[in-house]
Amino acid sequence: MANVIRAPYPMFFEEDGRPVEGGHVYIGVSGLNPISNPLACYYDEAMTIPAAAKDIRISGGYITYKGAPRNLYVPGAYSLLVQDKNGSTIYSSLSNTATDADLLLTLPRGTMARAMRVPNAYNFNKIVESGFYSWTNGGTSNFPVGCAAADLYALQVEASPDGTGIIYQRLVDFSTGPTSALYTFERQSINAGVAWSPWIATNIPSGYGIGWQSALAQPFSSQVIARGYIDGLTCSNAADTDHDITIAVGKARDATDVLTLTLAAAITKRIDEAWAPGNNAGGMLPGGALVANSVYYLRLFRKDSDGSTDCGFQQAGVAIVLPAGYTYSHRIMSVCTDAAANIIPFTQTGDEVIFNNAVTARAVATAGSTNRLTITTPIPPNVVGLIEANAYHTSDAGLAYVWVDSSLRTDAAATNTNYSIILQNSGANGIIKPIKINGSRQIFARASHANIAIGCTAIGWIDDRGRNA
Repeated sequence: MANVIRAPYPMFFEEDGRPVEGGHVYIGVSGLNPISNPLACYYDEAMTIPAAAKDIRISGGYITYKGAPRNLYVPGAYSLLVQDKNGSTIYSSLSNTATDADLLLTLPRGTMARAMRVPNAYNFNKIVESGFYSWTNGGTSNFPVGCAAADLYALQVEASPDGTGIIYQRLVDFSTGPTSALYTFERQSINAGVAWSPWIATNIPSGYGIGWQSALAQPFSSQVIARGYIDGLTCSNAADTDHDITIAVGKARDATDVLTLTLAAAITKRIDEAWAPGNNAGGMLPGGALVANSVYYLRLFRKDSDGSTDCGFQQAGVAIVLPAGYTYSHRIMSVCTDAAANIIPFTQTGDEVIFNNAVTARAVATAGSTNRLTITTPIPPNVVGLIEANAYHTSDAGLAYVWVDSSLRTDAAATNTNYSIILQNSGANGIIKPIKINGSRQIFARASHANIAIGCTAIGWIDDRGRNA
């Protein structure tokens, strides 16, 4: 059986490639700063010759004991810090194992003080120790979009030695493309590799086209855009005002806070046809149906394979079912249908949505009692609606009172201390008021006298446009 020839002792190098002279090595508890959390280590495999935690020296690149190169031995995992003679850090790692030590090479690699080999199949999420890695393989996982498992990789990893758990990875994919260029990507973790940011594409060959570049560049914007972010994507009635909606260009953070979705060109979708990709195409998502007096959420979503975006209508109260091959989405608007199942025309300005013509929520009629009235509106559920309420007193009986409000308001009698509208004798009065609409699209009213007539119209609403999804 053949034996592999290996250097008998680990060797440490300065950033310029010279062997460390007069430096120090600190060994500590795995996952902790080795200076403040030293771990017992030894100069012999039997662990009978202890090494003083603060007196492990490097000479000529080797750990030395009594003037001769030595190995260090520990009973298990450990953290490691190597400093030069001036106390500057050359190399550090919060977590090391015996396997890692076996992979440590004794040759300098540019400005890196350490290089490592990796197995044929490796998970990028598990490479959390500072070093330089290079391999060709057939089973790597968690690599960036645009790379392949069998590509030739070089990976630089920098892990913070101070216990903060910050890890930076920079990947170079050497596989040749149409322009024989390199592909480079970056990402980071702030919790020791438990979770990672998306890969940022920092160098993309132009030969793959704008769509491919945009798909890879998406993670860069996701690093700086807050959860729930939305900009642009204003909606308006198209030529077929009953069924078509045009969505303007814009971008939004997906509901899971993973990617930023960009609509680069305005698109029109049809609510009365099953969804199909592209402009002037059907927009009803699977599971939905066009029905009267209903609400539909308009969503922007991203295609997994190329990063392109499209839009579609999700019926309120129906689980989100995106088209096959689409994963990330953001709700950008709500639209309402009337008794004929047509979209009620509206004008959107930012988050404010105003019906082009106010829609009756309650025709004027006497309250009939002094109990609370339930009024169903044409406004989407769980938003702040803009309501115009009017009332008049049908008899000459002095002052009368009406309140109109949300379900949050205590159901108490309308009085001179609990009212929205005051009526005198046979007079009429009204108010325009923002009211929180409940999940059943309802508001409530109560009059001090049974013969008071009340009417309500819906003006519009304030839409959070998926910010709190």
